[in-house]
Amino acid sequence: MVEEVNISTLQEQLFGSRHDVYAVVDGASLPGLLAKLEEHEPKNTCLFRGELPFDLAEAAPYLVKLEKENKFSNWLLDESLEEPCCIYAKTTVKDDFIQFRRHFRSFLRVESPEGKSLLFRYYDPRVMKTYLPICTVEDNDILFKDIDSYLLFNKGDKSLQSFKRPIKSEIKEELEIEETRLESSVPGVAETDVNEEKTVMMRVKPVSQEKDNVIPEKAGGLPASQDTDVSEEKTVIMRIKPKQ
Repeated sequence: MVEEVNISTLQEQLFGSRHDVYAVVDGASLPGLLAKLEEHEPKNTCLFRGELPFDLAEAAPYLVKLEKENKFSNWLLDESLEEPCCIYAKTTVKDDFIQFRRHFRSFLRVESPEGKSLLFRYYDPRVMKTYLPICTVEDNDILFKDIDSYLLFNKGDKSLQSFKRPIKSEIKEELEIEETRLESSVPGVAETDVNEEKTVMMRVKPVSQEKDNVIPEKAGGLPASQDTDVSEEKTVIMRIKPKQ
């Protein structure tokens, strides 16, 4: 089902239920993000650890808890209709910001079969909409942990895709989605250039147990010591298709 989306319908889809709503925002795609976070002070944190130089802090991904009729939320929703700058996630798990920071950090980096560490820019909605439909059951267990659905806006046809938590009892590897339009590549994994379809094993690295410095206050950071470490390495399977 393709639904043309404007600011009102996006607000209804995000806040029309009792779910908590989070956004993972790409600072590199949204100029002025840090200034807006400082001005409106929504609950937020940078997903990169450590003390960052300002130029890197500006381009980093941020986790933000969105509130209905909040000035920052209204600004972000409006901006996301113009630029592919964030993904939205809905959950029934209440008030556990640290848990969701840990969750969204856990698959920021993936490892290629050659052992090369790559940044996975899943917070770009163009990347996420390509990746989610090809996930396996195991992938879904990672991506949908405590998340009920992801919402991605497609600027091309002004549609909203809702990727819902798979029902395990159905024992299937496809997501239940309202609309599926697959592109023929996964642009969010850097340095992948293939001329034939193949399956790539990407191991999601665990969070380091070293305690880093606090993220700069203007970046909305939380002390790294509050972040519970991931206890084991997980595997994500990515099927990379050739460009036609």
